[in-house]
Amino acid sequence: MKGMRSVETVVVARAAAIVLVVANHVVFGVNMHGGLNALLVVSGLAMAQFGFGSTTREAVRAMFRFGVRLILPSFLLALVWQIGVGHISLPELGFWSNWLYKFRVALFPIWYAQAVGQILVVLIPLFLLTDMGARIARRPILWVGALYLVSCGLALVSYATWDTTYWADKLPHLILWNLIFGWLIWAVRASNLPTLTGRWLLTGVLAASVAVLFVGMDAFGGETRAIYMPLIILPVIWLDRISLPTVVARVTIVISQATLFIFLFHYYAFWGIWRIGRLIGFEVEAQNPFLRLFAGIVGPVVLWAVWTAALRVYRRGYHLGLAA
Repeated sequence: MKGMRSVETVVVARAAAIVLVVANHVVFGVNMHGGLNALLVVSGLAMAQFGFGSTTREAVRAMFRFGVRLILPSFLLALVWQIGVGHISLPELGFWSNWLYKFRVALFPIWYAQAVGQILVVLIPLFLLTDMGARIARRPILWVGALYLVSCGLALVSYATWDTTYWADKLPHLILWNLIFGWLIWAVRASNLPTLTGRWLLTGVLAASVAVLFVGMDAFGGETRAIYMPLIILPVIWLDRISLPTVVARVTIVISQATLFIFLFHYYAFWGIWRIGRLIGFEVEAQNPFLRLFAGIVGPVVLWAVWTAALRVYRRGYHLGLAA
């Protein structure tokens, strides 16, 4: 269709998830939890698509790449900020503060990077010790399904026996099932199940998991997570691509590509416009949620574009130097 462009649904889901994260943090007066849960599902799907299906070594490499790309910049940004404000938090830099308290020095939600790192510290040795990557390659639904049941069981037992409200449920065993559900989407697609059967199976599993773990167990922000996470993930299950107006498609693709930068820097964009507003006498106006939402997305996207361009120039110069 003229004026329309087809975009992979997973790209749209990633963009929607990170926009929801920023929207939840700008304070519109309502809770909008669920973006990071959806983002973890999408990350799990991408991890499985590019790393599963062959050997354990490839699976571990995919997990390691995912961890490094999230954890290393999170650590460096937290370190620079802590030095800048003169407040060094060793638990935060050591990536275990999410088990101690909700307070953080870094402005961005470092707990997410911490919890993901803690998940990978367990999953990578498990895969190596059990040759799980090869097992999954041979029987994807069986082994990923088993891991998914274990992950849901961990969350269920924890909710039933331990009140984690103080930590706002920002603990690895409570979000592990989000990551593995992304694997499950891949496993169903990689199997010989008829397409429609697989989609209904995934829909049923997601609906049951959300109903029990988010709503039934009264998870922190569970009601809104039960709404927004499925809204973002169900199109990934049912559609491979979505047609969008060309301009919307381009914006969506850019936001999706800049997801990590938006995650890391959207709070710093909030802080920046607050400082500017305070300097020019518009401190109250600078707290407008729509302005904060705009700044929290556009600012990091611009930073991502500059970083990407700089890397491209550096690599081009490096290769030219080698050729000379």
